[in-house]
Amino acid sequence: MRKVELFVCFLILQVLLLSPFLGAANLCSYLDFEGGYRWDKLDNRVVFYGGEFFAGGQIFNQINSVQIGGRGRWMITDYLVLKGLGHYGWVLDGEFDQTTYTGDLDGNVWDVSAAIGWALQCHPCWGVIPSVGWAYSELDITVKDVSTGIVPPESKRISLSNIDCKQSIQGPWGGFELFFDPSCCLDISLAYELHKGRWRGDYFPDVGDFGPDFGRIGGFAAKRTNNHMWGNIFRMEGIYTFCSCFDVGLLLTYEFWKGQYASSGNFKRTITPVAPFTNTPVIDVGWKSFSAMVQVGYRF
Repeated sequence: MRKVELFVCFLILQVLLLSPFLGAANLCSYLDFEGGYRWDKLDNRVVFYGGEFFAGGQIFNQINSVQIGGRGRWMITDYLVLKGLGHYGWVLDGEFDQTTYTGDLDGNVWDVSAAIGWALQCHPCWGVIPSVGWAYSELDITVKDVSTGIVPPESKRISLSNIDCKQSIQGPWGGFELFFDPSCCLDISLAYELHKGRWRGDYFPDVGDFGPDFGRIGGFAAKRTNNHMWGNIFRMEGIYTFCSCFDVGLLLTYEFWKGQYASSGNFKRTITPVAPFTNTPVIDVGWKSFSAMVQVGYRF
């Protein structure tokens, strides 16, 4: 069985075994609005085995953005929990690098996630919420002012105006949240999620100085996929409640994704590459992200 399936089975077994011995968690529903900073780095590597050997990759580095969003929790019963979150951000700057091509980044980033969980009170001061859910994350950016260090015979630097890129990951996840109540006004939670995802990267360049065949020759115009992405997400949150129902807090999130070594069945492209790159390439993907968010909300 795969990692996520095993992990989900472990969570379900945990709930079934512990529920008769543990009480319902004394938790409230809430709705929080949040805003803050996000950092991303994404890279993918492509290897062609054709008449010649060629290895290349695309790196989207130091993607700094500001984002806003919200998250909520609804206690359907004393045990059953529904959770959800969503964010939308604006890319401030970033760096693009593909072999000899470089450029600057602009665009947007957004993500959504929904889950169902079972809240258990393990101790008067702490408990656990095993959960399963689905998540989607997308980075929709434009590479601006692309240029290359390759100098053709006429000694003119080749340039390309823009490349439209969309990177996305989606899939199911299983995880748990540990919550602590050190005082009546302070709540602390630590969460972990194991994701199984499908990555897709779309690239559509403007023609620039290369002519109509640039997409095929340069390898940009393509839809690349990897169906074997594994993601790990860690969250740490502190919430202070005042006036009985209002709260302020801080949320830190770190996640990293890695694609398993993909075979030909995991790769697609919309434009057939020119010879000698006629065989299906192999692709490897990595995605890292960190965010720090300030929260303001209402508990009920």
